[in-house]
Amino acid sequence: MTKTLPRCSRGLILLFFIGTLSLATQAFALPRIFVIMSYHPEYKWSQEVRSGIESRLKGKADLEFFYLDTKNRFDQGPRMAQEALKRFQMLQPQGVIAVDDNAQSMFVVPFLKNKVDIPVIFCGVNKAAETYGYPASNVTGILERFHIRESIDYAMLLVPEIKKVGYIARDNPTGKGTLDQIRREAKTYPARFVDFKLAATLPQALEQTRELRQKSDLLYIGSLEGIVDKEGVPMTDEVAIRAIAAEFNNPTFVDVGYRVQYGILCAVVQKGQEQGSLASDLMLRALSGTPFDQLPITQNRRGRRILNLTTMDRLGIRPKPEALIGATLIRTRKAGQP
Repeated sequence: MTKTLPRCSRGLILLFFIGTLSLATQAFALPRIFVIMSYHPEYKWSQEVRSGIESRLKGKADLEFFYLDTKNRFDQGPRMAQEALKRFQMLQPQGVIAVDDNAQSMFVVPFLKNKVDIPVIFCGVNKAAETYGYPASNVTGILERFHIRESIDYAMLLVPEIKKVGYIARDNPTGKGTLDQIRREAKTYPARFVDFKLAATLPQALEQTRELRQKSDLLYIGSLEGIVDKEGVPMTDEVAIRAIAAEFNNPTFVDVGYRVQYGILCAVVQKGQEQGSLASDLMLRALSGTPFDQLPITQNRRGRRILNLTTMDRLGIRPKPEALIGATLIRTRKAGQP
């Protein structure tokens, strides 16, 4: 005759198995990582950084991305940061990756720095780390440093007569952060910066470019994404850079690879993927228990030459053969071409 367990015993056994299953599920759950992006999803730099993050963390973490959209709506940044905070509190993530400068000033510094006990890793930061009080007890990351000296060297290899350089960018934290880097490094450059312009609108930028053309042999065009036209409508980097390069009509360089195809002559560039992958590697080390004093702030190192043959031909430049060695050779992309 088969004996059956009392009903209360069956209930206890069921609860035991449910609890065991729950613990097992938690043990194998991926850590949640909240990635806060300063800009918008369509911005190519954001896409590059996201690609770098996903290349390292896919299958190792549960990622959620939040976009502050401060290239297009800077004045709405604080409100978007409050929305990000609500989402952060709901998710209760095990780590945060904060991308570019506005995510630091609007989100990490007021809400997370020295206030939560989870790792916060930044990347894409142009300003000095001390600007944000980094490193902090729970914050470290990757500074974004452009290969400016290397780009000037390369431009001078293409056009040895270059002696004077100008700089123009949108008047925002990215443009100012790059200007800070130029001023820190200026003594190491092979040519002299003679003027710096930060523009609020595209018409103003074009007027400033005409001024720079009178005094510069080479123009460094920084980020212009989101600069407004005369009607106040935000422009893409592509539209603005094409206009500036055409107005200057002399050698130009940029700091991000995809911008060379907009009519720029050359660049020695970093990639957003490097920023994202380095930050993700730091996050994995932090999650594994590596103390923060063993996770120092670093910066990107790799650079690659890009030369636009269309612009080279248009300007009548005939470089020495060594200028082509190791360079990625491209042509200007037609406007509106995907």
